[in-house]
Amino acid sequence: MTLLMVWFYSALLSGAVTDTAISKLRDWRRAEGFSLPEVSGLTGVSVAMLSRLERGHRQASSRLKVRMARRLGVQVSDLFELEPLDESDAREPVA
Repeated sequence: MTLLMVWFYSALLSGAVTDTAISKLRDWRRAEGFSLPEVSGLTGVSVAMLSRLERGHRQASSRLKVRMARRLGVQVSDLFELEPLDESDAREPVA
């Protein structure tokens, strides 16, 4: 077992990386028949960064998630798992 595999499995077991987070972007890209370079060209995100996102080695900011979804013409939830809203972040409606 390589050192990378050991890191991945330990991160997966600790919850730092999830199967869903890793596979959702990749699953969408493959289902649509796009290569990494094609998605890179459409989104303006480097192939290296897309690969890291797909493998769970990097987390996309909210801004990047929205930008990618808009440029691809899909919902953010098609590409990424949505994070639950923290109640402390919720604001009262303005009257």
